[in-house]
Amino acid sequence: MINSESFNLPKVKDFMTKRVISFTPDMDLGEVLKTFNKYRISSGPVLADDNSNEVIGFISEDDLMREMAESSFFHSPSMPIRVEDAMNRDIIRLGTEMDIFEVEKLFRENNLRHAPVIDENLNQIGIVSRRDILRALEGLIDEMEKYTEAARGHKEQSMMKEAQWRLRL
Repeated sequence: MINSESFNLPKVKDFMTKRVISFTPDMDLGEVLKTFNKYRISSGPVLADDNSNEVIGFISEDDLMREMAESSFFHSPSMPIRVEDAMNRDIIRLGTEMDIFEVEKLFRENNLRHAPVIDENLNQIGIVSRRDILRALEGLIDEMEKYTEAARGHKEQSMMKEAQWRLRL
């Protein structure tokens, strides 16, 4: 087990993406699809309106596929479908002080790919993806390896000093 006193565990605020593409409930799903493709993203938070940072939902590729396929099959593809018709309202939000292991567990247990990061007023301040978590874990592993090497070096030096001292006796 990692001793958090020996390592600085990454917190959400350290590895979240701060520039977030977000959507509003009144947007057309066609716009969302174009945005997903243009920016190569697979989901995004839905904000209450253009003047708000309050996260009220989340829209994903899965949501788009489901709604657009159903619309094409049962209706006319020209019928506008809004984000509010497709978004997931049951979202998991992250706080900035959550550590990497809390977030990783939350993502695994809930099969998350992305989650919005909010402040104490429920305003969006970032987003975390699986890729962000993997990058943070890579950094932590690198830090642990450096710590282990340094500790090994100190132990070897200590053993050498003791051996030298014993040889003098």
